[in-house]
Amino acid sequence: MFWVQKVPLSNLVFAVHGRMTSIPFQLFLWASALFAMVSILVGVVRTGISPMPSSPRAVQRVLQYVVPPRAGSIYELGAAWGSLAVPLARAFPDRRIIAYELSTIPCLFLLLRVRVSGLKNIEVVRRDFFLDDLGKAAVIVCYLYPGSMDRLSTKLQSELIPGTVVVSNSFALPGWVPEQKSQLKDLYRTKIYRFIVEKESGA
Repeated sequence: MFWVQKVPLSNLVFAVHGRMTSIPFQLFLWASALFAMVSILVGVVRTGISPMPSSPRAVQRVLQYVVPPRAGSIYELGAAWGSLAVPLARAFPDRRIIAYELSTIPCLFLLLRVRVSGLKNIEVVRRDFFLDDLGKAAVIVCYLYPGSMDRLSTKLQSELIPGTVVVSNSFALPGWVPEQKSQLKDLYRTKIYRFIVEKESGA
């Protein structure tokens, strides 16, 4: 005669990276990972670009190019994980950093990163920046993709006032002549552009 002992499902455990975890906890981890991946994919479909962080060299060059011409906020369009927004906030503590990010997971990560950092001059905005007036910006910083730059070019020309600085990571604004341009010696040979809105043509 065999003795069968019933064991609650929650008591079953498995070793994960040397630690014992229960089946419900494993399911929670898998569900969380799946939710994160799906959310990022949805964000890619909506925005047309995956949330890629800027390289350390690109961040340093962007900070060099961001020289606010007047009082006003610095807007980052497509802040993703905060690889630019956080350094901007630290480099310019007297400026308000308006960080736009539409994708859910990167936005939540950025909010957490801002909270942990203790920085008080970053405002994270989960909204499509194309729906907002960007005319109050003293500086615009962006790391987008070629397909959005045409649309952004037209928007900035119509909304920004003369003297506003625009710094773009990797992609130029069509029809605009950069005031400064550099190509970094990194893995991707990243190009950084600095534009200034002019009085007559706006580009």
